[in-house]
Amino acid sequence: MSIFSSITFFRSLFVNDNFRVRCLCDCQGEARDAEAKAIKEKERLREIEKIQSASLIGDRYKGVTFEKTETGHNATFDNAFIRCQKYCKAVDKVLADGLGIYLYGDKGTGKTHLTACMANDLMQQRKQVLFTNFAEIAKMIKGTFGSKPKFVAMLVICIKVYAGNSGHR
Repeated sequence: MSIFSSITFFRSLFVNDNFRVRCLCDCQGEARDAEAKAIKEKERLREIEKIQSASLIGDRYKGVTFEKTETGHNATFDNAFIRCQKYCKAVDKVLADGLGIYLYGDKGTGKTHLTACMANDLMQQRKQVLFTNFAEIAKMIKGTFGSKPKFVAMLVICIKVYAGNSGHR
């Protein structure tokens, strides 16, 4: 094929009515970008929903967030609230450093509420969370007795409880 016939073929390829190159106007480009963004957001929400389902968080705590939590009534709660928020904001670093957070207090002081805030915040960041208590963990473990284990992997949680002010640890 000569150079002239190659140029003619190339020209006919792009000029021919069967093949057109279209340029997007601004509104079409914006619509395409908005559609891509919506698809990405749907995927993100689907992933979060899957994480929430696996978290075992009950309906009572699904909507509990830092933003919806009322503060300013109790200084101890407010301090814990701020620490929990900071933990969630720095979760990648604190986990990489092997750090956790421990909440303690009397019944009704907001421990479960704060852990629900943290769980929901972390799930929004697409972190895997298991929202449960020791009684539920014990039931799950007991349920595996005499049958095939239901756990492929288990996180072992160690908690040291200090007795009063005896000074012994």
